[in-house]
Amino acid sequence: MTQSFKDEYHRSLLPSLAQEDRTIENLRRSTTTLLSEFVSKLDTLRGNEEISKKIIKQGFSKTKVFEEAIKFFGSDEVRYIAIDGTEFEQNTLDILVFYSGAFGYSGFVRFSDSYGVVADPPQSEEDSFSLSSAIPLSEEFSSEVFGEPTEGGIEVDSGKVPSSLMRLSEYFLAYNCIKKDETIKIVIMDRTISGDIAHISWKLREYIKQGKCFLEGYETSLGKITREDLELGRMLIDNDDLKIPSARSHLLKFAAMKAMIDAKEKLGRTLTLSDLVLEIGMKEERKEKLLKDLRETFGRIVKITPRPLFKDTPASSLHLEKKQEDILLEVNSEVKYYWDRLIEAALVATGSIFNPPQDSHPMRINFDSPRRGSWITTDDIDYLSLILIYAILRESWKKNRLLLGIVKDTASNELVKTVIPVLESARLLKLSRELPKFASDKMLLQANSVVNSGVLSTPWRTFEYDVCFRTITPKNDPKLEKGECRVEGAFENVITNERMFVKSYFQLWSSPTNPSVRSHVFLYDRPCYPQYEMSEEGRSELVLKHRDSVEETIIPAIHFASESPISELVLAILYCMGQDPIPEALGHNYPLFLADKKAKSIESEAERACVSAIELEVARSKLDQQILFEDRFRDYRDLIERKRKTKSRKSAGGR
Repeated sequence: MTQSFKDEYHRSLLPSLAQEDRTIENLRRSTTTLLSEFVSKLDTLRGNEEISKKIIKQGFSKTKVFEEAIKFFGSDEVRYIAIDGTEFEQNTLDILVFYSGAFGYSGFVRFSDSYGVVADPPQSEEDSFSLSSAIPLSEEFSSEVFGEPTEGGIEVDSGKVPSSLMRLSEYFLAYNCIKKDETIKIVIMDRTISGDIAHISWKLREYIKQGKCFLEGYETSLGKITREDLELGRMLIDNDDLKIPSARSHLLKFAAMKAMIDAKEKLGRTLTLSDLVLEIGMKEERKEKLLKDLRETFGRIVKITPRPLFKDTPASSLHLEKKQEDILLEVNSEVKYYWDRLIEAALVATGSIFNPPQDSHPMRINFDSPRRGSWITTDDIDYLSLILIYAILRESWKKNRLLLGIVKDTASNELVKTVIPVLESARLLKLSRELPKFASDKMLLQANSVVNSGVLSTPWRTFEYDVCFRTITPKNDPKLEKGECRVEGAFENVITNERMFVKSYFQLWSSPTNPSVRSHVFLYDRPCYPQYEMSEEGRSELVLKHRDSVEETIIPAIHFASESPISELVLAILYCMGQDPIPEALGHNYPLFLADKKAKSIESEAERACVSAIELEVARSKLDQQILFEDRFRDYRDLIERKRKTKSRKSAGGR
């Protein structure tokens, strides 16, 4: 490099002070504008007690909590488990290393009508649980494992692998723990469970339809897994007492399949289309759509045959070949075992990922399968997670286990954007002024909690509402009666399953000397339970009217007008776990804090161990011109620049 080039290079490094001054001044003005807008929103909230009085429920009754704990758990002392996960990715040469792990702590929760709820911290190593995996993968196979076809070709995002593996490890650990220990009645996860279900079940539609799932064809003790099994496993989570799945929209074919399977298994008979209309309460106008959906999705396992009507049989509205007929719907007798096949295969496949046979790769299909030797994809991993979530949910319903997903940071805004407008439209809620538009529900509630701390004491929670509101857009219809509201799906007019999960925001701690000093607002979701979400009279606080070619009724789970005993029970449990005097855990969840600390500690050790192992193998490889094999050019350039800066600082210090 000549001297003139060197001089030009050094001049290019000198910033333009005038330009930098303008940049900083623009930044200052923009920040001032944003802060002014934020302060204006706070002023709108200050002194307005409507949120605190109409949307928030403060405190809980120790007596009611004790009584409900006895009813729900059957005991005044139960075991809990709190699970958190961690993950990271390393890249050396053309080898990617994905690490994921789940870590849990367990202890006992005791209930009393005098002192309330007390949660014991873990007492020994036996109260600690863990599951982890470190998986190497050559970049040449990356498109097969986590590649996603797009219009521009295959999009490769390696970050999908560790996050999918971490989610799988958390649910696998939770499922194994509750299956092995019947005393575990409270399961706390550091994630949104309902959100995981919605995300995975939606994105895997085409994946199953196109025959890409690695479990298809796997031979279980109850027969081979079919594509129909996989589709049922994706969406059919059923509970008779909660009346799910509902016979509406995209859920109609799953409600019909459940009814046909139950009739075949429990009554030993097949159903006609007329029977099915009455059995699941579907709309008459939906008959043709249902038959079309059954043929397209379950045509290989459902036999659909016309049958002439008898004289005493009510006429069907369906006309085939211009003759009045009924339709006989006969489901394959093997379908009833679909869930048993799926959970058996899911446990085998997940076990092979976290504890692979010797000399086999965790991400290759190494169990007996038509696709043995193929790579397991991130979609495959997510499908396993979905099956395990449903398995945990079934266990929660079956044995009255309280499943809680806690979210620390969320950008959700359906409380203000959807739930409150729906309640106002249904004339169940009346606010004197419009709520300020914060970026999220959490920010609105935190701001309200601070500026109105004088009238809002901790602990508090918002009323619980159905997670289906996340996919709803309210529509104005003044013709409807009080307690009713017209809605449509926020995307493609699709509204997710109702009466499966509810959610609520909560805040647990405030300073006894300065009430405006408070912990963060968090969010939890939990499964719906029939004894709380379904009234004996069959009445509902809210009825949603939805038009999807025909008029449909949606009955969401919501506890706005009336208190729910389980809501108080949940708040009391969270409150007793959020009072430990540790700044970074205050107002959150101490057991989850412990699990998070262990996860971070293990992650740090594992990262060093993984890097050392890779560097050792690289050193042994004796590669010539190793720099050309291992890093991207920009990584190489960053390395050289760091070395140059370090050398410059040392030289300056020496002078």
